[in-house]
Amino acid sequence: MQSVSGSCMLIKRSVIDRIGLLDERFFAYYEDSDFCLRATRAGFNVVASRNARIRHKMKNTLGSRTPQAYYIYVRNQPLFMIKNCPWIFWPDYFAMYLLKALARIAYFSVTGRPDIAGAVKNGLVDAFSRNFGKGRVFG
Repeated sequence: MQSVSGSCMLIKRSVIDRIGLLDERFFAYYEDSDFCLRATRAGFNVVASRNARIRHKMKNTLGSRTPQAYYIYVRNQPLFMIKNCPWIFWPDYFAMYLLKALARIAYFSVTGRPDIAGAVKNGLVDAFSRNFGKGRVFG
């Protein structure tokens, strides 16, 4: 297994001692994938229990399908790519990333969700400006 959801992780202290904590630049979205990838690269196994059950109230963090969630998601994709993937894949990735972001902006603009269109645009701008962490404040 390459990655597990960060909503519920049990991590041995030896893993944290060796690879460190979650990368705070992500804040949300992709921080768990990045952590699992670093653990795997350090020789640790990432496993999941098919019998484990957890109730994750996503709305408590960013909400589902909110401008905040779209902003963080769009902003964090390139950070994950740059941090973890060989540069040879970057041209194709960034071409698709830009097309997808522009398509989202257009879609949300014409479907009456300018707030989400603006959040996607801001996520795109902040990604290329390297503005990570909690990023823009949403009130």
